[in-house]
Amino acid sequence: MNGVNNTKNTRADSLSIRLENFSRRIGHETILNKINLEIETGEIICLAGENGAGKSTLLSTISSPQKLYTGKIIFNQKTLENNTDRINLLRQCAYLGHNPGLFNDLNIIENLNFFDNISRNKLRQTREDKLENKKRRDFYLDLTGLAEHKKQLVRFLSRGMKQKLGLIRCFLSLNKILFLDEPLNALDSNGKKMLHEYLSTHKKNHITLIASHDLVFFSEKQVATRFLFLKQGSLIGDISSSRYTSKAKENIKKLLAS
Repeated sequence: MNGVNNTKNTRADSLSIRLENFSRRIGHETILNKINLEIETGEIICLAGENGAGKSTLLSTISSPQKLYTGKIIFNQKTLENNTDRINLLRQCAYLGHNPGLFNDLNIIENLNFFDNISRNKLRQTREDKLENKKRRDFYLDLTGLAEHKKQLVRFLSRGMKQKLGLIRCFLSLNKILFLDEPLNALDSNGKKMLHEYLSTHKKNHITLIASHDLVFFSEKQVATRFLFLKQGSLIGDISSSRYTSKAKENIKKLLAS
């Protein structure tokens, strides 16, 4: 981050998440079908597919404290066997869904203070750490133009302003696993600048899984390291950014259309 030192918050240990035959049914419908996938620290994975392909369901199912799936989630070489195991994973995750996860009757600062106070990362922090967190918070508010609205109740914010605040909530958590569902929705240029800045700066220390229809942003800005493609709940493509060429895009387009 320009002007903000985050070195002290970097963890040397690497993380990994592996899905084995990961499936989910809702009623009689199969939403996710035997997905096998491994993600490691340093990867930003962009998950793509048509509406109803299972992108949002994949993110929400991995990040649920309940076992809503069949197959396995293996986190740091340990299979998640029960709710306690899943909660241990979630403690290291920040999730942005279609709802930005904010309190409508609190203002911007009150929302960020609330999440700051409950974050497990803040429990052992010194006064110096807290000052650093405030510096980071103010940086993001200034970058996105939210600083001048910081006393405004969330219920009166625009959709784009709420989206920016939801992203800031995730970024300030200091969690090293990010699940972002359509993070570009309603973002203006300042919001996109913040997203690009954060992901680029923290790539080597994070696992990031992003569901998005806008592949242009994540490919042309050289943000994503891999692109995954879902069709009717099945994983049909897994392409590294270096191989995501015009020919690869055309082949994927044909697969999705077939």
